Amino acid sequence: MCKNNWAGSDCSKCKFGYTLSKGTNGTKICAKSAGRIKRKSTLRLTDSEWKTYTDTLLKASVTPSSYSVFMGTMANRETWRFVPVTIYDYFVWVHYFASKDNNNETPTCDFAHESSGFLTWHRWYLLVVEGMLREIDSKFFIPYWDWTNESSASDLYSEPHLGTAPTWDDIKDRYLNTTGSERCAIDDPEMNVKDGPFVNWKTMCTNMGKDATNGFLCNPNNETQRRPLQRCRGCCQVDDCCLNDGVIATGRQISILPKLAHVNYALEASIFDSSNWTTQTTKASFRNRLEGFVQPVPPYVANHRQHYIHNQVHIYVGGTEVPLSPNSPYFWMHHGDRKSG
Repeated sequence: MCKNNWAGSDCSKCKFGYTLSKGTNGTKICAKSAGRIKRKSTLRLTDSEWKTYTDTLLKASVTPSSYSVFMGTMANRETWRFVPVTIYDYFVWVHYFASKDNNNETPTCDFAHESSGFLTWHRWYLLVVEGMLREIDSKFFIPYWDWTNESSASDLYSEPHLGTAPTWDDIKDRYLNTTGSERCAIDDPEMNVKDGPFVNWKTMCTNMGKDATNGFLCNPNNETQRRPLQRCRGCCQVDDCCLNDGVIATGRQISILPKLAHVNYALEASIFDSSNWTTQTTKASFRNRLEGFVQPVPPYVANHRQHYIHNQVHIYVGGTEVPLSPNSPYFWMHHGDRKSG
């Protein structure tokens, strides 16, 4: 156990609410932070705050982390090894590892999603990430994206902020008449972010997927497994890539963002979660409603094959997505929203 307000796996980090400082004799101490970090809407960020956000992420993407990550095939010890990573790739790898299916006990869920730990795990995750990024710039904080505000997406995905990329309206004429792999468009350079601070951003392991069947963990330093940052709002990039334009009930192609009424429906739940504690639990579960496995409009049906609220936002944004969605800089703003955990 760490003492004197220290935390982390090696007790080298300050626990939440404390900041690294120097003591009276010059030694490092964890002093209580002067004030609480406040969440702020992306629509209210100043130009300076936007610059702090983007510059800090960019610096984290090229700065070596003090941690290494594990890679290899779980069933083959000869492939096991630890490899160095950048600070940002470490963030992505943690989410990637937590999202891999636990095949031994609960094959229908992972450690961070589709179960009771969804909200708790992501809240802890954001606190750790925010703390490490504040070591790069003490002014850094994670803002929130209020995706129920209809004007928020056009502001967020603009050239000075997260950069522009095509939407479904831009490409649908080309894709409606295609099938198979062409329809999925995962490697289509048209999906690449076109401008802004992240135009040269490279994503980690984005051609690997969960690969839950053989327990393989990708090598984050393999440049052949990296792609440019991709995004296509309202386009289909999941499962069978079905393209039912604008029909939220398909759960596959999502061309709209959740509404405030949908969030209010989730908040009306009287219990946090219920048996069997997965995506297939009842519609009474607050966690299942918010995560997105309960239809938030009549007839309010629980359906683990469809996606709403939290899941809906990920699918709406498209491009670089789960389990490697932290590759995309919008991830922190989505989960920083009080409505998505």
